Amino acid sequence: MLTTSKQERVYRIVRKRIVDGTLRPGSRLVADALARELDVSPVPVREALRRLEAEGFVDYELNIGARVRTLDAHSWSQTLEAIAALDGFVTRLALPHIRPEDLRMAREANERMRQAAREAGPEQLKAANQEVHAALTGRCPNSYLRDLLASSWTRLYMSQQGSVFIYHPQTAQQQVDDHERIICLIEQGGDPDVLERIVREHTLCLVTLMRANGGSDSI
Repeated sequence: MLTTSKQERVYRIVRKRIVDGTLRPGSRLVADALARELDVSPVPVREALRRLEAEGFVDYELNIGARVRTLDAHSWSQTLEAIAALDGFVTRLALPHIRPEDLRMAREANERMRQAAREAGPEQLKAANQEVHAALTGRCPNSYLRDLLASSWTRLYMSQQGSVFIYHPQTAQQQVDDHERIICLIEQGGDPDVLERIVREHTLCLVTLMRANGGSDSI
């Protein structure tokens, strides 16, 4: 039976803490302290942190060391531009493999997003939005692109900028309407070129919104 390496175990633990908010953006990641806590040598900790750096979760600063990455408005919009391109292409690749139950899950998540825009907070809204996109991209046969897209969404939502929906109820409603349009196009066997463009533009509209409002995280 295969066992998880020390580096892999450290990587999974630290990544989970970053993703679930236990380690907030800007938090220091001290290799020696983590090594003592997780009962390993500093070597697998440093390897795990370098892996997290390559994935965009960690930054190294001169004379300070590793920190959980903080996205400013510029970095946030750049990440969203990358997501827009990825999301469109990954959705296109998934098209031949999407099943009726995937569309049902996407529609249910979209309804939760509609309700969250009216009644709940940013965390519920963000989670529902991710669930919609995950349902439509989860069967993409390219696992590398799937993982890259999922990691990019996670990095985006680690920052305060990721709450953009809740600051703009009208924008949240537009996102919900776009989702329904995309789901309907998939159900109808729409042109893949058209669908990829619509998914890309759906995400890029948030970049336009941020830039129009000066890049503030509370626009």
